[in-house]
Amino acid sequence: MTGIIDCHLTLDPSGTFKRDEFTPAVPALPGDLVAAMDQQGVERGVAAPARPQDNGYILQCRAQHPARLHAAVRIDPRDPGALLAFTESASQGACGLLLDPLGQGFDDRDAALLDPLAEAAGTLDALLLVDCRPALGLSSVEGAMRLAHGHPETPFVLLHAASQRFADLLPAAETGDPHWRNFFIDVSGTAVRLRHSPFWEQFRWTMRGLGARHLVFGSGWPSGDIGEAAQAVRDLGFSAEEEQLIFRENMARLLARRG
Repeated sequence: MTGIIDCHLTLDPSGTFKRDEFTPAVPALPGDLVAAMDQQGVERGVAAPARPQDNGYILQCRAQHPARLHAAVRIDPRDPGALLAFTESASQGACGLLLDPLGQGFDDRDAALLDPLAEAAGTLDALLLVDCRPALGLSSVEGAMRLAHGHPETPFVLLHAASQRFADLLPAAETGDPHWRNFFIDVSGTAVRLRHSPFWEQFRWTMRGLGARHLVFGSGWPSGDIGEAAQAVRDLGFSAEEEQLIFRENMARLLARRG
């Protein structure tokens, strides 16, 4: 394995990140990210902006570090110009689109809203990343999986492994169903949260049932620690060959689709 590929990084033009009011802000400039990647053996990463209005910034970061950073733009699908904005961003070098149903407050089950973007991502060989993090009893898992199943040619990456709803991902473990061939799950952040909990063995069993073919590594930097996330993935107990798929090969293949 040459180096890890991290599918889940965030950059903000402010250059700092603050988890909450009780913790100090930490530096989070592109240079800080590259330094953290170097320290943890991360060769490349997919970075998205914290807000949709910062898509231009993330494309600039990609241009500054073309060998290290890929850019995923964040777009509100309710914007009448969402499809055009996505295709223009792809023409400027973006590798994919990040959707955040809970954070942006749109219905992830609205096919009329999301199908055009999913179709365009498949046509452009671009990633469709979905921030799949249940909160307050709500979940974006069902809608994200329906969207992925309906667009089997589009590479989907579900971030956060659906958090406490991880068992809802099990339908993707069905062998031989071609609808899931481009369906991938970012396991790392939830693995960190559950590693020392009573749910760990259930989570571990579920991820192993899905198989390394469907898993990718994402640290969630700067809110997540790259080294801690990597260790949580190693604690899942996959073989060295399977870890190579999770840490590198699955994402390398997806990113190569855009050349």
